[in-house]
Amino acid sequence: MFAWTWSPHARPILVFARYLGGSHRPLRHLLALVLLLCLALAWSGSAHAQVQQGPAGLASGLKSVTVGLGHACALTNGGAVYCWGSNSSGQLGDGTTTQRTTPVAVSGLPGGVIEVAAGAYHTCARTNNSVYCWGENTYGQLGDDSNIQRNTPVAVPGLNEPVYALAAGIQHTCAMANGETFCWGRNGDGQLGDRFTDDQDTPRAVYRLPFGALNLAAGWGHSCAAITPSSNTQIYCWGKNDRGQLGDGTTTQRLEFVQVSTQTGAARSLAAGDLHTCVVNGAGTMSCWGYNSDGQLGDGTTTQRNTPTVVASGMKAAAVGLGHTCALTSAGAVFCTGRNNAGQLGDGSGVDRSALVAVPDLSDVQSLDAGGFGTCAVTALGGGYCWGSNGSGQLGDGTTTTSLSPVSVIAAMAPTGVQAVAGDSAVTVSWAPPPSNHGTISSYTVTARAGPAVGSCTITAPTTACTINGLTNGTAHTFTVKATNDLGSSDESSGVTATPQVITQPALPLPGGGNASVTIGGGTPGCTIASAQFDNNVPAGAPARATFPHGVFRFEATGCAGATLAVSITYPTALATGVQLLKHGPKTAGGASEWFTPTTVSISADRKTVNYTVTDNGEGDSDTTVGTIRDPFAPMLVVPGAPTVPRNVQAVAGDGAVAVSWTAPASDNDSAIQSYTVTASPGSPARTCTIAAPATTCKVDGLSNGTTYTFTVKALNGVGESDSSAGVTATPQVMTRPSLPLPSGGNASVTIGGGTPGCTIASAQFDNNVPAGAPARATFPHGVFRFEATGCAGATLAVSITYPTALATGVQLLKHGPKTAGGASEWFTPTTVSISADRKTVNYTVTDNGEGDSDTTVGTIRDPFAPVLLPAPPVGATSIPTLSEWGLLWMSLLAAAMGMWTVRRRSV
Repeated sequence: MFAWTWSPHARPILVFARYLGGSHRPLRHLLALVLLLCLALAWSGSAHAQVQQGPAGLASGLKSVTVGLGHACALTNGGAVYCWGSNSSGQLGDGTTTQRTTPVAVSGLPGGVIEVAAGAYHTCARTNNSVYCWGENTYGQLGDDSNIQRNTPVAVPGLNEPVYALAAGIQHTCAMANGETFCWGRNGDGQLGDRFTDDQDTPRAVYRLPFGALNLAAGWGHSCAAITPSSNTQIYCWGKNDRGQLGDGTTTQRLEFVQVSTQTGAARSLAAGDLHTCVVNGAGTMSCWGYNSDGQLGDGTTTQRNTPTVVASGMKAAAVGLGHTCALTSAGAVFCTGRNNAGQLGDGSGVDRSALVAVPDLSDVQSLDAGGFGTCAVTALGGGYCWGSNGSGQLGDGTTTTSLSPVSVIAAMAPTGVQAVAGDSAVTVSWAPPPSNHGTISSYTVTARAGPAVGSCTITAPTTACTINGLTNGTAHTFTVKATNDLGSSDESSGVTATPQVITQPALPLPGGGNASVTIGGGTPGCTIASAQFDNNVPAGAPARATFPHGVFRFEATGCAGATLAVSITYPTALATGVQLLKHGPKTAGGASEWFTPTTVSISADRKTVNYTVTDNGEGDSDTTVGTIRDPFAPMLVVPGAPTVPRNVQAVAGDGAVAVSWTAPASDNDSAIQSYTVTASPGSPARTCTIAAPATTCKVDGLSNGTTYTFTVKALNGVGESDSSAGVTATPQVMTRPSLPLPSGGNASVTIGGGTPGCTIASAQFDNNVPAGAPARATFPHGVFRFEATGCAGATLAVSITYPTALATGVQLLKHGPKTAGGASEWFTPTTVSISADRKTVNYTVTDNGEGDSDTTVGTIRDPFAPVLLPAPPVGATSIPTLSEWGLLWMSLLAAAMGMWTVRRRSV
């Protein structure tokens, strides 16, 4: 192979293996060379049959590539290995011997592969701990202690881990394991470095080679190693040297290693071809030595060099083929020199070169390798490109056509059968998987173009449909699909066009004349309008007195699974103020159909355009089939009417009054209720009360106590008055206790008026339980009257007590309770108390939480009252005289004067 790859220490490992060669006798050498040249010519195919275009697309996901005599293999970033090209000896590792023109996965490799090396008809791969090989094994080059061809990988025994470097020659292999270099396979030229020329089918240590070879190269009949014991690198080579390929200044075969040169810094790359060798040192200087008949050393001559000759600077790696050399610059450009009969230099000319020439249309390269008559590169983006001979499909582009310039390695075939279905601002694209995957397809990417790329979507395999949103309605787009696997992305599929758009009905006839314009957006791709029209077929359940001045709009859409359609209707004239914008269908998913106002409805400022939405199997969709939407909609104008009657009328009687309550009518018939009127009958004129809505209670005053009245209620709106409600009866009256026993005997009659409706007497009685604080010597000839009334919030009760006999002259009419609201309870004369001329009837008032109410609870009144008699003084008793204020003053002054006179006299 002729390939370099990066070591774990970031040191490129150049591997060069492409030779059928080496026997113990010169004649065998000559025959092998002739055979190889014949095979090479056969593999080169039609070298100049077609000049391919430069890279048109990028694969992705590759890390490095290695090139054999008629096949190539790639290592992915994920540690997987794919191969393509000739497979006559099972060198592709797919379990067959079938030639492949596009990559196939190597079967049975463990994960974690970090380097791959290709020989003439065999391939090897290494992990950190092991080496695996497959393909031809005639000389033991697979290292499995046999000479049996292997169509899938087998482990190489006897290598101590870790494994740091790997190289495959034409029919031998080398690796550095645990610091020591081992080789196995063909050894006719001493290329195994073990001091012998016997073939070996298991690894043999290179005799006395210093430890630490991190760069190995294997050519036709020779091998090399780069060892960096300190700051600089020593290059050692061994094996065949007839063309100076060992670089020791001679053409003498070496069965043990010889030191070639000292290179500045740690070697970046080491590569061995059939008869020449190249190295790139730590400073980026590239040197080559050996056979140069085709200009493969790149020094501008065709002169053989038996010692290293500086070729170029600024290089990162070198790759060597059978008669050509390529170099990778630090900037990622590729240059080649030497034989170009199959286009292996990639400059598009097919002309041999003795100095490096640039490979055009290839940049940002990170990995490079050269083989028999071809070259491959991997870009920083992971794209694989090959050029040169392609008779066995070793370029990996799906053909066997030789290319004089780089072509893209096909990661996967392009998807087929691409179809596109348009929707609103979106298109769904579907496709069939590629006919050949070249590995497991991980994802697909759809690109939409209208000129430049304007949108894309990526979906995980095995799904084969994807929707691109955000496209411009009315613009035709072309859609292509790429498949991606471990190797990268395929070429784009054939394009298909589709035009996203809203669904438009520009002129639908209205039942009342004229046309309306309708657009329906939001449709998913494949969502179509099956029908759309205006008619007078009004669904059941419309409100009474409803009119439909523009009929009912209805449409049916199919193929709209999960879609939310945005409907816009433009009427020829403005919709009337007060029109209701209603839909018919389930208000919530799965609900019964009804007329309702959509949550998303709106109307334009000129009142001509209505907008609303309807969701598949959501609000307003009258069809339960998934993906089918039916949607009756109408601007509804309801003619208002008088309200229905008030309900649940109730009446509570009071003194000369009745409070009436009710609940609002079941319907205001589309005109707001303004007021209610309560009528009491009989009466002439009838007693009424009117109250503004929304109040629903009213008190009718001026009624005759003891008369039973029937009360009805009417509601009034802007249209008119409702019928009368059902009647309810109540009898206003005072609260009467016609015969309450007196403690002293006999009965008193009590009436209590002024009670508000609902105010009732809980208790009323006369007793001798006199509240504290009565005047001294007071007597209560008729005891104390007390009552409790409830439900009397704010009421002022008028109390009238008629005693059986006239009250004595001089009796005091006293109440017990707070004299003022919130005051302490005491006995006092009510401000409103009076007595009749015959002195039998006493009248007074008491107000809830006012004068004399002994209960602070709102609406509850307690009222102790009594005629109190104070006895006269005994006959002959005289009152003790008292002094006025002025008398007391004069007495004080006189006492003070007498005191002063007494003090003065004692002092004398």
